[in-house]
Amino acid sequence: MYKISIIVPVYNVEQFLDVALNSIKKQTIGFENLQVIFVNDCSDDFSGVIIDDFAKKYDNIISIHLETNSGYAGTPRNVGINYATSDYIMFLDPDDYYVNNACEVLYDEIIETCSDIVFGTYKLTKDSNHKIQKNTFKNIVRIEKIDEELNLLKLYPSIWTKIYNRKFIVDNNIRFLDGVPAQDLVFVVNSFLKANGIVYLPNNIITCYNFTRQKNNCSVSHNISKKYLLGLIDANTELYNIIKNEDNFVELFLILRGHISHIFNQLMKSNLDKKDKIDILNYFGPLCSNLNDIENYSLNSIYWEPVFTKVSDKKFEEALDILDLLIPILYKVNKLNNSIKSKNKQIKRLKSTKYWIKYKLKKFLHKLF
Repeated sequence: MYKISIIVPVYNVEQFLDVALNSIKKQTIGFENLQVIFVNDCSDDFSGVIIDDFAKKYDNIISIHLETNSGYAGTPRNVGINYATSDYIMFLDPDDYYVNNACEVLYDEIIETCSDIVFGTYKLTKDSNHKIQKNTFKNIVRIEKIDEELNLLKLYPSIWTKIYNRKFIVDNNIRFLDGVPAQDLVFVVNSFLKANGIVYLPNNIITCYNFTRQKNNCSVSHNISKKYLLGLIDANTELYNIIKNEDNFVELFLILRGHISHIFNQLMKSNLDKKDKIDILNYFGPLCSNLNDIENYSLNSIYWEPVFTKVSDKKFEEALDILDLLIPILYKVNKLNNSIKSKNKQIKRLKSTKYWIKYKLKKFLHKLF
C-alpha cells in the first residue's frame, strides 16, 4: 500500500508536467511509496496525452479524464480524493514542484503526532528567482484545535504545502467547491475548523510555487469575468456559512475579512460594463446584508461600511460611485503603509550597522590603548 496519494489537477499545462512529476520521483520517501493521481479537466493541449504516457510507464500513476471542463481545480481535486487509496493525501498544482524531502517531512510528522493536518511553507519562484513566503511564525506549532492558534488562518491557504489524514477528510465529508475560484480557501478553513491535531512547520519549505503563470487567468483586468466574480461570491458565502455557527465567529470573520474586500477590488479592477457590475452587486447583496449585521464588524469599517449599506439597500449605482472613489484611496493608503514599513526596516538595518561599527571601533581602540 502506498504511503501518500498525491492529487494533481491538470488543465493546459503540457510544458510543466515533466518538472512536476520529476519532483515527485525525486522524493526521499521513495517514489514507489507514492500514488500519483492526475485528473485532466478537459485540456485542449497535449496535457492529457502526457499524463496517459506517465500512467503507462509507471504502475503507481493514474490518469483520469473529466468529460466536461469544470473551470477550476475543485472538481479535479474531489475526483482525485475519490480515487486515493493511501492513508494520507497531498495536493500539487502541475506548474509547481516539491522540494526533495517534502513528502518525507510531512509524512514523518503526521505519523509521529497522529494529527489530521501537517503543513509547511513555500518558495515563490519566477524564472530563476526564489522568494520564501513571509512568515510571522518562527517555531513549530503543534495544537489540537485551531482555536489555540487562530493566526494560522491568516496564512495563505496553500493547499499544496499540506498533508491530510484521508480518513479525516472522508469522515467529515470535506470537499472542494465545484466550478468556483477560491475553493482551496474554503477547503482549508473547513478542514482547520474540524481537525483534531494540526502541526505547522514554518521552517520547512515544501513547495516551489510558480507565479510566472497566471494560475486562474484572472490577474489582469480583461480576464476578470462576471463568472469569476460570481464564483468568488459563492465561495465567500460558503465560507460565511461554515464559520457562522462557531462560538468565536466574529474573531474568525475578522481574520478572514480580507477575502471579502478582495471581491470589491476585483470588481472595480475589471472591464465589465455598469450593468454587469450591478448584477454582481445584486448577487452579493444577501452576503453583504449578513455582514452588515455583525456587531463589532470592522472590515476597515470607516471605508467599507457605506458600501455594504448601499448594497444591502439595493442602491447599487451609489455603491459603485463610492467604490470608484474608495478603491484608488485604499490603493494609495496601502502603498504608503508598505513604503513606511520598508523605510522602518531600512532604519532598523542602519541602526544595527551603526551599533556594529561602534562596537568594532571601540574594540579596536581598546587594543590600541
